[in-house]
Amino acid sequence: MYTPRRPKRLPINPSLEHLQKQAKRLARENPALQLTAAQHHLAQEYGCRNWTELTGMVEAMSRRQEGVSDADQRFAALPKAARDGDFELVRRLLEEGTYTPHRVDQALAHALLVNDD
Repeated sequence: MYTPRRPKRLPINPSLEHLQKQAKRLARENPALQLTAAQHHLAQEYGCRNWTELTGMVEAMSRRQEGVSDADQRFAALPKAARDGDFELVRRLLEEGTYTPHRVDQALAHALLVNDD
């Protein structure tokens, strides 16, 4: 069984349709793989145990995108708290679970690279 060392990251607005097309392409490129095996392989590449977990994660991310303006306001709070050294607020914001790993990376980069002074 193939398990990547570093899982691929999903985009901020992942598309279930795009993932389905990726799995079909993988199955076409490797005739030994049936579609379900290709889906499983793809899910593992994204750090999930199986296709169901991957699609559930994508659907959850899509539901969160419905409140984008609220998410953008919360996103701005994370780099500001990090720059200000308010680690209690950073911890609380991360515990809310509203950030994807990509958004956390963005916030940390913003906190380190952008100087609002």
